[in-house]
Amino acid sequence: MKKIFSLLLAILIFICSLGVFSACNGLDFDGNDGDNNTDISGDNGDETPDDGNGGNDTPDDGGNSGSDTPSNPDDGGNTPSNPDDGGDSGNETPSNPGDDTGDTPSVQQTVTLDRVTYSLLSDNTYAVTTTSLISSDLEVTIPQTIEGITVTKIDVDAFRGKKNVKKVVLPDTITEIGNSAFNGCSALLNINLGKIQKIGNNAFTGSIIFSADLSSVTSIGKGAFSGTRVQSITIPNGITQILPDTFANCSFLSSVTLPQSVLEIRDSAFKNCSALSSINLENVELIDFSAFESCASLKQVTLTNVIYIKDLAFASTGLTNVTIGNECIQIYLDTFTACSYLQTIDLGSAHTKTWYILLVFGPGTTGKYAESPSYPIVWREKLKDPTLCRDFLSIQNHLEDSYIATTEWFDSQEA
Repeated sequence: MKKIFSLLLAILIFICSLGVFSACNGLDFDGNDGDNNTDISGDNGDETPDDGNGGNDTPDDGGNSGSDTPSNPDDGGNTPSNPDDGGDSGNETPSNPGDDTGDTPSVQQTVTLDRVTYSLLSDNTYAVTTTSLISSDLEVTIPQTIEGITVTKIDVDAFRGKKNVKKVVLPDTITEIGNSAFNGCSALLNINLGKIQKIGNNAFTGSIIFSADLSSVTSIGKGAFSGTRVQSITIPNGITQILPDTFANCSFLSSVTLPQSVLEIRDSAFKNCSALSSINLENVELIDFSAFESCASLKQVTLTNVIYIKDLAFASTGLTNVTIGNECIQIYLDTFTACSYLQTIDLGSAHTKTWYILLVFGPGTTGKYAESPSYPIVWREKLKDPTLCRDFLSIQNHLEDSYIATTEWFDSQEA
């Protein structure tokens, strides 16, 4: 009897406990306003009440059992947290759109490919800046883009002194070659320049390239092709001057075509171009110091618009005939010195405008006035007889003490 009584008492206590739970179930102890229960907690704490569903629900999300992924209390489901709520808890997907971290891949400041280093420029393009080529790197091809970034320039000294490379292939995107970029590349034979707009000082000095397409070029620096093996050059329209030493010592250069825009040939621009036999100078106004000195194959020039011809401009050339237009003002000292084959210099009517004419011939000159003093210098402010302008003349006395003697010599020739 006692056992039966104890069992009934346990059942009665269990039934009463269920009744108490049901009575309390209408009250909200967790302070969560996401349901319709009465809130008696007085706070908004983070307690995790028992929702009667069993399991490890966190928190009450509408009665779903199991270990649910935390969700927006207002959405009643397992949808990942609201992307706009700024929270970083959990592994929500998708990430917060307001967070830019990692959205855009960063552009590398320097990249090295095949022993060629590229650096990012201020305009967000790449330039070839340095190379660490080895003896087997005989040909180098530059890409048009690297990771979507355009390559636009060969920078200063980029290939300088790389004596093994024979060929460089450039993409059409490259428009500039910096100072001394290929200086001293003594094996470099071939490089495509068709899209290049700017060539820096001494860019190819000492290389042995034999051709250069300059059709797109707007600027050529000093000494850019000095000592190369280029055979013919066509300068594009828009270039106004050939800078000092640009083609000096190009012993294979035989032909140069200049546009009407070229008005100045500067110091030693074509000095020692021993094979140069053809160049059009009709529009040139200034021929500077030693511009064509030692161009042994140059036989004839017509200087229709020349104004100034500076010292040694045509010294030691193969000239036989020179025609100078009416605009000429000054022909400087030793302009035609040591021109052993020179027969005539035709000034036309330039003598009427010329105050200082300096056609000076040094020792070794042969011709009509070879019997004159060993270094004849003859002065005239204005020439009286234009026929005398068509022979060897030396005009302007730069030595005070020889003024009278040379004048007397000139007068004796007039007679």
